[in-house]
Amino acid sequence: MAAFWILTLFCSLPILWISVLRTYGLWVNYLEARKFGIPIKIVLFNRQDDIWHFFWRYFHPLFKALPFNLGSWVDYSFHGWNVARRFRPHEDLGDVFVVVTPNQNEIVTTDPVAGFELESKYKTWYKPQHHYHIFDLFGKNLLTVNGDEWQRHRKITSPAFREVNYRLVWNESLRQAKQMFHIARNRPQGQNYMEDIKNDSIIFAMHVLSAVGFGHVYDFDGGLRKIPPGHAVSFAATMLFIFTKLVNIDMFHKLSLPPWLTPGWLLDIQNHMKEFRQYMDEAIEKQRQAGPGPVGSGADIVSALISANEVVKNEEKSILTPAGKRSYLNDNELYGNMFILNLVGFEPPANAAMHVIPFLAAYREVQDWAGEEVDAVVGKLDDLEYEDVFPRLVRCQAVLVCLLVVSITLV
Repeated sequence: MAAFWILTLFCSLPILWISVLRTYGLWVNYLEARKFGIPIKIVLFNRQDDIWHFFWRYFHPLFKALPFNLGSWVDYSFHGWNVARRFRPHEDLGDVFVVVTPNQNEIVTTDPVAGFELESKYKTWYKPQHHYHIFDLFGKNLLTVNGDEWQRHRKITSPAFREVNYRLVWNESLRQAKQMFHIARNRPQGQNYMEDIKNDSIIFAMHVLSAVGFGHVYDFDGGLRKIPPGHAVSFAATMLFIFTKLVNIDMFHKLSLPPWLTPGWLLDIQNHMKEFRQYMDEAIEKQRQAGPGPVGSGADIVSALISANEVVKNEEKSILTPAGKRSYLNDNELYGNMFILNLVGFEPPANAAMHVIPFLAAYREVQDWAGEEVDAVVGKLDDLEYEDVFPRLVRCQAVLVCLLVVSITLV
């Protein structure tokens, strides 16, 4: 019996010590938050607590069932809480309030002037690194750096966003859409369920992204299964795995275990990380062998990025620069930017497609309104050139923008 109590005490001490530290951190942060003079929301666990990330779904109903609204804090405790709750927190707490947690204080505001101040003065207001480290999976990038480093990354990445690549997005989207709707029309009657629309939208976005991002062009009905020589997984499947399991990958990709102890899910993470890095290595090597061309001349985003970086690197070799200072990106930074540009190019089009197709099916009047414009602009044209057609599809752009905003809100 004595051994039992000793073991219980031994196991309880770390938990007690962590609880004391968290309580102290919460109290200190609360005292700091009171100085702001704005409404306060106290949250016992938050999105910076890695273990809570896995268990909050199970505890959420339990805390919400507590009387006197004692568990309301759980609605502010997980990744994306601000999206899930939408405007309701501001209805309760006002335009600006502070979320107090044991880890930190976080000010939340809907003031557009404050938002413009934060976005425009990047040398004054730094992005909190503890929120962005998850996107450093392959290296520092435009999304995660601050100040002068951000300016250096922006200089190299901006050529990737030129008309030549917008045209590539347009042409590949048309090709994928034609194939997608052909397959959907040939499905058995009544089988085009929402799950089919979701899957089709993901494949559509992945294929457009793989073509525009890395120059990997796939047909709609076979892309995710097409594996090039020297690889175990297709490029599109690799991207899809990483993008949809990003949080788990960030937490466990550095975990190293003996082969006989490595579970299947960890082996999947390691294999897909290895495959994606190999794809990036191949893209970099291919572009470097082709040599740097005019800035923005690449046939895809990655080619444009690498080409712009090689141009800056060659220019820097011909001039004297201060020791330790460079304008170009090293390979890890190239990896990081290649990854983040592909990541941000996947979710918006996938989510927009998931919402716009059923929306147009449900609201015939909007479908007819947009269809009138398509008939008037496209008519009997055989060649749907980006420069001639896209700028004139104003109604279609309005529908897409509205549905994209809704999709981001509802994710």
